[in-house]
Amino acid sequence: MKSQDKTKQQIIIVDRWRVTAEVWMELAHKWNEKQSVKHVYTLHHMKYLITINPEDNFLIIMDIITDNEKIYEGVSTLEWLCSSKNRERCRVMIFTSITIPYVLKLIVNISPAVLLLKKEPVGRLCNYIDILNESYGGITISPSAMKIISQVQGVTLSPKEHEYLLYRLSGFDVSEVADLMKITYRNSLNYQSRITRRLKEKKSKIYLLQE
Repeated sequence: MKSQDKTKQQIIIVDRWRVTAEVWMELAHKWNEKQSVKHVYTLHHMKYLITINPEDNFLIIMDIITDNEKIYEGVSTLEWLCSSKNRERCRVMIFTSITIPYVLKLIVNISPAVLLLKKEPVGRLCNYIDILNESYGGITISPSAMKIISQVQGVTLSPKEHEYLLYRLSGFDVSEVADLMKITYRNSLNYQSRITRRLKEKKSKIYLLQE
């Protein structure tokens, strides 16, 4: 399914565990300069991606840690998903392998901004966020992505708790979220306790609030 539109940009799919910060910056630089990115890194089960709304322009950065399949380079059949009609709609999604098959099936016709599901130190994720912020002028979180987080896991959260969870999953610590949401540090801790309790009750696979 090779695209006939020469103006289309390709998707970049990267295994974060094999990519250094320097490579991230290089990829971001190429994307910003609208260069033609020749390398698409993908795996066989990326077939799930064909359910994403093709009207949006995505830079997709995948974290794949459980598969030993051989990574290959080349123009992927997923190329058609990227459209250059409106580059400002470029979105970044970062998944952990444990959620990839489960979540990707659910995002048909949704335009999520950032969906960060992690099981690694907050500090390392913050470094990625900083790089992406420098490259794309900020990252936003859509209500659609916020809903996916709790619904997928079967956890019911209030709108404010959704907001808190998304900030925490995005790498912000308790005090930073307090500032962002304009609440006290104590209230931020209370949010954390309530959400963590509900996630544990539902045996959620979101690894969240480790400082």
